[in-house]
Amino acid sequence: MTRIHRIDLDQFDRVVRLMASFEEALEDAEIELAKITTDLPKSWEGTTADAFFDESADWTAAAKESRDELKRLRAVGEMIITNYHRAFRANAQMLNGL
Repeated sequence: MTRIHRIDLDQFDRVVRLMASFEEALEDAEIELAKITTDLPKSWEGTTADAFFDESADWTAAAKESRDELKRLRAVGEMIITNYHRAFRANAQMLNGL
């Protein structure tokens, strides 16, 4: 039995765009966190300050890693869409030539 596989390119494209918007949101949050930590009084010291700055650095590193992975996934998604369109056109040309 032959199975027909279909892909909803519009939905796939929406997911790719959603990944891009999440990348941007993470970047905006990173910028905002950097601004907050820069604007904190330079005289803030002690265990609480150390913990805050350590956690901020950890969060920023994790957010960057997430953004990088989203960027990679988005690039793969864009490549899938492009390849699907190319394959569709090639199949159509081949079938029209018969």
